[in-house]
Amino acid sequence: MSRYFNREVIRYVIAGMLNTAITYLSYILMLLFVPYSIAYLISYLLGILFSFFINSKMVFQTKMTLWKLIQYPLVYVAQFLLGLFLLYLFIDKLSMNNKIAPLIVTIVSLPVTYFVSKFILSGKLGHLLLKWIRKST
Repeated sequence: MSRYFNREVIRYVIAGMLNTAITYLSYILMLLFVPYSIAYLISYLLGILFSFFINSKMVFQTKMTLWKLIQYPLVYVAQFLLGLFLLYLFIDKLSMNNKIAPLIVTIVSLPVTYFVSKFILSGKLGHLLLKWIRKST
């Protein structure tokens, strides 16, 4: 169990809580001006940028590069679409409070984002892409 519950995971959880708080507060603020889907989009984008910074520097302690920044949102595109679908399901179909629903969506997606973030920020995705490009040419 300690293999999976190391300092990196603890840092990831702390960074995730901080990112969730920032993203959630942005979402609540945006609800004052726009519908929940737009509020979710804006707060989500802010969360991606903050997540890239905090995960690169604090969690995985890797160098931030433009190439990693370009790759990093890939996981969040899929997560965003899943999250938007889940928000629709929770809010419109299950009548969940629109202030609670994004918290549930975040909790559900946490393990996926940890592993994919680590894969990208460690440079492994970039390495695989370069290897594939070289092989294709």
